[in-house]
Amino acid sequence: HPLGKQIAAIELISGRSVIAITVNHEGLPLDEIRGICKGITEDTGLPACDPFLQGMEEVLRALQPYKKI
Repeated sequence: HPLGKQIAAIELISGRSVIAITVNHEGLPLDEIRGICKGITEDTGLPACDPFLQGMEEVLRALQPYKKI
């Protein structure tokens, strides 16, 4: 399904906003992952990363405003 439809479904089921997207690089050319994530960010306005290849910094930054102290 298109990414926008997946995001809408997750938000509907969870009752929460999607704030970041993680990418599973399996079957994708490794040299294209960064560009794929950048394209997802441009299309959705959400940070996107492959946590295994790029780390979780983007996701953690997106979570910061929701952190309870």
